[in-house]
Amino acid sequence: MQINRLFFRRAANSVKFVFFLLTLMSRISEKTFKKICETVLQVLYDAYPIAFTTTRVAEETARDNEFILKVLTYLENKGFVTKIVSGKEGNYERWMRWKLSKKAKEKYGVKV
Repeated sequence: MQINRLFFRRAANSVKFVFFLLTLMSRISEKTFKKICETVLQVLYDAYPIAFTTTRVAEETARDNEFILKVLTYLENKGFVTKIVSGKEGNYERWMRWKLSKKAKEKYGVKV
């Protein structure tokens, strides 16, 4: 019985600690998020016919992979970026590759 009480106390304390860490993380404003989206689009625009992986885009923008993945999925929902599922080498199961969509090409005037 003593072990169960001790376990639940530690679990409750760890939940409080995780919640405390989450409240310390800074939040990004909508304005800053849009600037980061523009930076990601600029990276993909500069390397247009080449599709970049999420990790490569994260390295170019000096952000972490998970955040850039959120940005890229946001841009995919808006129609500016397309995710490439397969290519000449076969299916990309492990890495996601991204490039500008037709909508973005027309809007920004990318010439092949």
